[in-house]
Amino acid sequence: MRSTSVSAEKAASPAFYSVRQRLTLVLLFAGISAVHFLTAWLPGPAPNVEGKTSEYYLLLTDAFLAGRTSLLVEPDPRLLALPDPRNPAANQPYRLHDASLYKGKYYLYFGPVPVLVLFLPYKLLTGSHLPTRAAVALFSIIGYASSCALLFVLIRRLKWLCPFWLAAAAVTSLGTS
Repeated sequence: MRSTSVSAEKAASPAFYSVRQRLTLVLLFAGISAVHFLTAWLPGPAPNVEGKTSEYYLLLTDAFLAGRTSLLVEPDPRLLALPDPRNPAANQPYRLHDASLYKGKYYLYFGPVPVLVLFLPYKLLTGSHLPTRAAVALFSIIGYASSCALLFVLIRRLKWLCPFWLAAAAVTSLGTS
């Protein structure tokens, strides 16, 4: 009786999945990662409307390299001349969308972590900007890989009985949720 439970445990553990099952999991992961990449890459670069880019992390990278936390983009003088420059109806033709205007300078209200972790090192190493869509694809695939790795580490460490079909469903769910 004891040997049956041990063999069932080995059969359900990720270390004891067959080579075919492991290959299936890897191909499933690769396919879902390809969808992540294509979803980020195919729409093309962010639009540049009237000289105003929406590649804000690239602007923040340049600002950090210049030793500033405010963007290097200067607000339109017509925006600053408005009685209330923060009025969305009045500032619409002049503003930099998704940037905050404070004391005559533009700031980003979302975090600088992507710039510090990826965009700035890339710019320092290559001298050119990393396209935002490449960073989106990279961050989403890294997050997906980390989730899958954590799942299998927990399965192995806690000795969960995880049949192959459940592992495949988990890899799919983690990649598509």
